Amino acid sequence: MAVPEVPFEEIPHTADWAIRAYGRTLPELFAHAALGMYSLLVDLDALGESERREVEVEAASPEGLLVAWLNELVYFTEREQLAFRRFEIHE
Repeated sequence: MAVPEVPFEEIPHTADWAIRAYGRTLPELFAHAALGMYSLLVDLDALGESERREVEVEAASPEGLLVAWLNELVYFTEREQLAFRRFEIHE
């Protein structure tokens, strides 16, 4: 499957919001998924880059790892009122 030029797109979903993220690598996909999630929650252009957090997640599958990753980001947003727009992901 060819990777589109856009990192993510919002897609119709009956229950809530949904995005489809793309990436040539797993780290790129995870970064684009996080960016897509935050694009639904905040104005990305209004975010600064003064905060940095290190996140480490584990899971049995790539899908589970993505869910764990996004859940950690949601935690920072809910508990610390932080949102991010740049991601550096290492396997």
